[in-house]
Amino acid sequence: PRLQNIKLTDAGNETLSVVIDTLKLPHQLWHLSIDDYRKQLEDNYPNVTKGSENYWLTGFYYTSEREPYVQVDRSLYYSKVAWDILTPRGYKMINAFDVTAAFAYDTDAQADGMHIVGPPMRAVVTKIFHHLCHDALLSATS
Repeated sequence: PRLQNIKLTDAGNETLSVVIDTLKLPHQLWHLSIDDYRKQLEDNYPNVTKGSENYWLTGFYYTSEREPYVQVDRSLYYSKVAWDILTPRGYKMINAFDVTAAFAYDTDAQADGMHIVGPPMRAVVTKIFHHLCHDALLSATS
């Protein structure tokens, strides 16, 4: 809710719309079977259209023992299912799993292994900007 309806510029012919989606993990891990999750992705994520870039974050490296279904292996599996469905539709993956693996236990805000903040989230945002600014990065290194 806090990151909705942010206006950075007026829409125009050359305007790029960028969507960053967490796919509502870990809540999907916790509440949905893999079949229900697959159907939710198939039904709610249409093909990306011209003038839009849509990114999704993989599941994190969860260290939680609080919820029985919020687990590392399940996070990887749900992320793989999302990859299989969303990539052919034009969505781009941001690998949040690896950066949270290094810091997950030390940086979760609620000491539950699920609410990861701090350095991993800064690394995820940096990855997003590397994707968004890839042309500038390429020309700077050429």
